[in-house]
Amino acid sequence: MKLAYRESGSGEPLVFLHSGLETSSTDFIYQQKYFRQFYKVLAFDLRGHGDSQSTNFSNFFEDSVQDLFETLSEIGVTQIHLVGASLGALVAIYFSNRPARVTKSLIISGVTPTKPEN
Repeated sequence: MKLAYRESGSGEPLVFLHSGLETSSTDFIYQQKYFRQFYKVLAFDLRGHGDSQSTNFSNFFEDSVQDLFETLSEIGVTQIHLVGASLGALVAIYFSNRPARVTKSLIISGVTPTKPEN
């Protein structure tokens, strides 16, 4: 599925992936405003968030990675700097571990190295 996204600035693509729950491409709004001076900022609404409507979450992470690959390909982006928080960080990790080396750099926050027991 093609993802909805916001675009600003110019230069190398810098992609922001938002956290979960009811968030969207408006996460990182202050960072987007700053970095658009130096990069082409792309902020995506992940599947089922913001304007990327979906009710299919059976394979969320794999589908989200495919959504991101397809959308980037459609808009002609072949390499990115990738930033993700929480849910977006997990998608970013999955995305970056793919054989297609699209990710030039990865910045993540809000994830733990192991799944908590609770």
